[in-house]
Amino acid sequence: MPVFLSDTEYDLPAPAANNAPSIPGLFLRGGGNLALVDPGGPAPLKCCDMLLNRDKWPTFPTDTVSRQDLLLFLPVDTKTPLDQLDVEITGQNGLQVSADPAAAAQALQHVERYTYRPDLGPTGTDGKRIDTGWVARIPIQFTPTHPWDIGGVRYPIDVAATYRSAGDSQPHTLTMRGAIEAQVASAIYEMSAIGIVLPLLCLFAAFRRWRHTR
Repeated sequence: MPVFLSDTEYDLPAPAANNAPSIPGLFLRGGGNLALVDPGGPAPLKCCDMLLNRDKWPTFPTDTVSRQDLLLFLPVDTKTPLDQLDVEITGQNGLQVSADPAAAAQALQHVERYTYRPDLGPTGTDGKRIDTGWVARIPIQFTPTHPWDIGGVRYPIDVAATYRSAGDSQPHTLTMRGAIEAQVASAIYEMSAIGIVLPLLCLFAAFRRWRHTR
């Protein structure tokens, strides 16, 4: 059978790729400067994963508005006050995201302190590790749309922060990228229903055949 059935025609064109968009410049197991927490929730003890809701279950549903706090871990030691902070947030591949304009404008007044684990803090402008740095908290709402799979759909999110600390003559720009995972909320129930109906149909067919042949 393998001799006759395993022949391959290598001149055939490659199958069409699925419609899942690519996520450029994103290594999901690397470190990042972003975190996603529940509104008013504390910052994660371990910071930070590029997939912002990797440890969150259930994941966010598609075509539904979700509200979270986006935390920006700035490479500035708390010993140095911040004089300026402007943040711009953009979603990709169907992720509609927006921040409260008032909260974004007042992000500088609501920065928090975050103590990193030993030797895990970011590097400041002076090249030294930061033990305790500034964190900006921005309430956002987002809606993942146009899913291309029933689960594990990842939407990139880009954040550009312009900040200036006391004593700096010019502001610094920090470009950050992460991803939000979402899934079709009804998919798990639909698959569960199919998984229950098909065995019941098989049992019914077997019982019916038994009744006719006994």
